[in-house]
Amino acid sequence: ALPRFLAKDSLFRAPVLGYIMRKLAHIPVVRGSVDARKSLITARKVVEAGGAVVIFPEGTTTHDPQLWPMQARTGAARLALSTGAPVYPVAHWGDEQILGYVDEPGEDGRVKEKRKVSLFPRKTVRVKVGPALDIASLVADPSPEAKHTRTELGVVTDAMLDAITAELEEIRGEKAPEGRWNPRTKRREAPGTPSGPVGGALGEPDAK
Repeated sequence: ALPRFLAKDSLFRAPVLGYIMRKLAHIPVVRGSVDARKSLITARKVVEAGGAVVIFPEGTTTHDPQLWPMQARTGAARLALSTGAPVYPVAHWGDEQILGYVDEPGEDGRVKEKRKVSLFPRKTVRVKVGPALDIASLVADPSPEAKHTRTELGVVTDAMLDAITAELEEIRGEKAPEGRWNPRTKRREAPGTPSGPVGGALGEPDAK
């Protein structure tokens, strides 16, 4: 069976693309709401039935100015720990030339990020899959029924990001900078700063 992607719900309402997403039974995520948890429940059922789920730990494309993995939510860690399913880090490079961000001044004078799609000329996208992660060794109790602390979820999330970054370093042929970009503070945090800020898609419910 094809893997199921978790993707923001607006993609499912887009012409043509939305139809394809629904036909392939991908999983919509309603960002910034308690409903985001429903997507994890659906994803867990898929995994427990023997399927595969593709989830972006960050919940979106990276906002790191250098395009490295940024700090992430804890949803991917929650799903992995609650199912005991193997986790494979996947890195990709080249698609940023197809779908990226450009800075444009807004009506209030502030610079805002806007999506830019570029299909031509043809682009090359490279994908690399790393070995399965041993996340069971990162928590006190790896059983699916266990209740994990935010610290444990942060540790597992960072292990996922480290593995993805390592694969991306090989694709790009360069070393990632020290620390990881924080999308909330818009700065690179010191190494060791935990991921999993409260709020947003696939983390704790957000008040937005």
